[in-house]
Amino acid sequence: TVILDDDDTVILDDDDTVVLDDDDTVVVDDDDTVAPDDDDTVYPDDDDSVSDDDDSAADLPAIEADFANDLEAELASVFAQYTPPGMVLAVKTSTNEVWSTAVGVSDLAAGTPMTEDARFKAGAITRGFVAATMLQLEDEGEIQLWQIVPLWYSPAPSSWTMSVNQALRNIGGVPDYRQHASFDPDQVWTAADLASLGISMPVVNGPGAAWEDSATGFVVASLIAEDLVGQAWEQEIDDRFIGPLELDDTWLPTGAQGWGDAIPGYSGAVDVRDDNHPSAYGGAGAMVSTAPDLARWGQALYSGEVLGDSLAALTGEPFSTVAQYSYSMTTLVYQETEGGPQLWGRAGDLPGYSVWLGFRQEHQTAMVLMANDDSFDPMLASLDFWPIIEQYVGFVAPPGDDDDSAAAGSPDPEGQHNFIAFKPQLPHAGPPADPSHDGVQLTGWWDFDNDGETVGHFTVMSADFSSGAPTGGVSCEIEANGTYNPGDLVSGITGVLELQTWNFYGCPAWPDGGIWTGYLPSHISNLYFVPLEQVPTDWVASWPDASSDMGGITNISDYLSDWLATTGPGLGAVETPYVVLGDVSDIVDPETEIPPWGFLGFTWQAPGDM
Repeated sequence: TVILDDDDTVILDDDDTVVLDDDDTVVVDDDDTVAPDDDDTVYPDDDDSVSDDDDSAADLPAIEADFANDLEAELASVFAQYTPPGMVLAVKTSTNEVWSTAVGVSDLAAGTPMTEDARFKAGAITRGFVAATMLQLEDEGEIQLWQIVPLWYSPAPSSWTMSVNQALRNIGGVPDYRQHASFDPDQVWTAADLASLGISMPVVNGPGAAWEDSATGFVVASLIAEDLVGQAWEQEIDDRFIGPLELDDTWLPTGAQGWGDAIPGYSGAVDVRDDNHPSAYGGAGAMVSTAPDLARWGQALYSGEVLGDSLAALTGEPFSTVAQYSYSMTTLVYQETEGGPQLWGRAGDLPGYSVWLGFRQEHQTAMVLMANDDSFDPMLASLDFWPIIEQYVGFVAPPGDDDDSAAAGSPDPEGQHNFIAFKPQLPHAGPPADPSHDGVQLTGWWDFDNDGETVGHFTVMSADFSSGAPTGGVSCEIEANGTYNPGDLVSGITGVLELQTWNFYGCPAWPDGGIWTGYLPSHISNLYFVPLEQVPTDWVASWPDASSDMGGITNISDYLSDWLATTGPGLGAVETPYVVLGDVSDIVDPETEIPPWGFLGFTWQAPGDM
């Protein structure tokens, strides 16, 4: 028998058996080391130490009583408005343990009260786990998401020119297997068979041309992940996220397994829980989870805990669909008012269930709303909870945010830095058949490391800029590689990025290579980073047709402000902005050695020693 003292020292008996209470007997290994967790299960550890609880979240306090009371009151109001059988609400801040509550019933026939740990079909929230896996694999050097799908999934047609990134963002034109005449959601499927249905169909549109929901891209991504890691994608997600984050009530059915103990879900008054087999959704929607688990996941995902700098790929470069709504990689970006705060998140969308996971960056808080009914939009139903969260949580800086360094103008030269560019009337900016496409816009980021090697990832879009903000057009993905020198090589310059290679994925084959494969590599070999305050204000005024091309804007500061007001929200707050100039070989000011017409765009938290 083992007794834990105040210092968590454990003495094992001769038969290595630990008896903590009447219910839990645990056998430990020959090293005689154990670590009990908070459910009185004991596991051997690696450093001969013992802790009473291996769940760090247990050290976090509960939310204050008034906060909880106000959330409960609002849930009662939302429940009365939408009248589903039952609802569950969970909130996870950066400084508190998950809080949750439930109202109504989980089973209409039995009248079973809804509980906070009720398991729901999570639907498309599964896609965030798949996307996070792919982004981590890219960080580990296992894949380049900017390369086209057939390079990583050989059954895909060679005619597919969309990148893996575009497929994960639903802007690749990937056909949706759920629209195939042979698809039966009640049948047991393999992921390969679902993918085969999808790749047998014609593409929906050209890469980057439009946002179109498709489950196929996520099933294909799960198969790519399996090939890269050598195990089932479900197990990989368990190893990367479900286990480490202790999402103990979350699981992914495999093979012929059904939905397990998911509670009934209702369309009208009809229980449709057993309709549709989980294998029919796979990496696009097979997960079963609870509101508290998904709140933990949402806070870890969107705070950057899971992805670090790669969070920008998940939430950045949103593709606008209708007013207030745009979509990034598995993430809906909702902005109720122009320039207002953004709500990031994802809805589950399976029959019988309404599930929404939302996150507000300025509060570093995740909120999950679940109902066992599919008659309403859970995202819209969730909006009234945010003023309460704002009241009690307030503004919370993202992890690692260093306001002092930004104010001092000394950004970290390592890591990812947002980038935007907006260039009117470049040669071959659009197909000759569509002259309204009169410019290009690039959005993305530079990633600098300590050795000077730099890679840039961008989406470039040809579009009509006549209204000030780009509309329509076609886009593709670009990867640029180079070497960054932070030295003060030219007066007023923070540093110079010498570009060695350009790679293009999913780009249309326009005459002369167009702006993608023609203009950029042949005309831009170096990029200069210049602090905004050091840029002469009359540079923009010297551009040909500047007043007409840019709606009358005649200086760079106004141009940046206008861009942010019309197009930029969602890419991050601009702190210490820098102008990025391209070294256009045939247009150089001999006095300053800076090309006044080589303006490309802006970056913030730019690299370099200030």
